[in-house]
Amino acid sequence: GPRPILKITNTRGKRITFERLTFRGGFNDNTNEGGAVTISKADALFRQSAFVDNRVTGITGGGAIKVLEGSQATFVDCSLRNNSARNRGGAIAVRAGAVVTMLRGEMVGNRTNLPGHDPRSIGGAIWALDGTLRITGTRFEGNEAGLVGGAIYAIGSWDQGAALLISGATLLPNQAPPGPCSPTGETTGRGALPD
Repeated sequence: GPRPILKITNTRGKRITFERLTFRGGFNDNTNEGGAVTISKADALFRQSAFVDNRVTGITGGGAIKVLEGSQATFVDCSLRNNSARNRGGAIAVRAGAVVTMLRGEMVGNRTNLPGHDPRSIGGAIWALDGTLRITGTRFEGNEAGLVGGAIYAIGSWDQGAALLISGATLLPNQAPPGPCSPTGETTGRGALPD
């Protein structure tokens, strides 16, 4: 509860593998760090692991995991449940040319719309800026954002861009319901992905 759990930095070319672990109750209020795990200039593989009840309260996102600076993170048969961020990426935030691959597993009940959230909070489960998401056979259920992208919000800048590949995934009720913090008069993208 009082601090993040793990930070992986400067290990490019040397993949670090984590198997059958639970990352629970991580907390962070620092910019550019995840609630449980931060991956920067590194390559990590998580297999049959769980990320549960982690949170970020700072202005950035990644309630459970933040993947930065050209890093690669692969999740195989992992469960990400009940993680939260105040602004973006309730479970995972992806930036700066990072590549995130999810094979099977689940993302359930992750949120960016808890009390006190930013009125324009996005990406209930995943938020990506100028990164690559490859998602296969993953189940998204009950994830929520404050403005758009109940499950996933991916966007790219003009010079870099974002890439999103989703295949064989299940997108069950994910939402971005208007709430008391939502901006008035704005059109919002509801459901799993923004329009």
